[in-house]
Amino acid sequence: MEDMKKVGNSSCNDVLLRMGLNDNKAGMQGLDKEKINKIIMEATKGSRFYENEVKKDQQVNQRIEKMMQLKEKITTQQLLKAQLQITISPLSKAVLVYAPSISTEVTSLLA
Repeated sequence: MEDMKKVGNSSCNDVLLRMGLNDNKAGMQGLDKEKINKIIMEATKGSRFYENEVKKDQQVNQRIEKMMQLKEKITTQQLLKAQLQITISPLSKAVLVYAPSISTEVTSLLA
């Protein structure tokens, strides 16, 4: 239950970033941003809009977590192979155009 509160507070802060006051507009200097953001949060909390923003925030966090897990699984060999493909790809296009017989050798190196 406490974990849910922590997640809720984190989501609340993230949602506040999107829903909060943008004081970079003309005439907004000197306003009490914290007080205004508190009023905005109190007014919107529990609304369908707020719940949707929290849901979107959770989905983004889940996608980030998935990507981080995938990143951890990438081996050094896979990384080097990808870098080689990026480096050779423009070269291989030129080879296909100017020397098609060499292109099969380049393709076999990438496999």
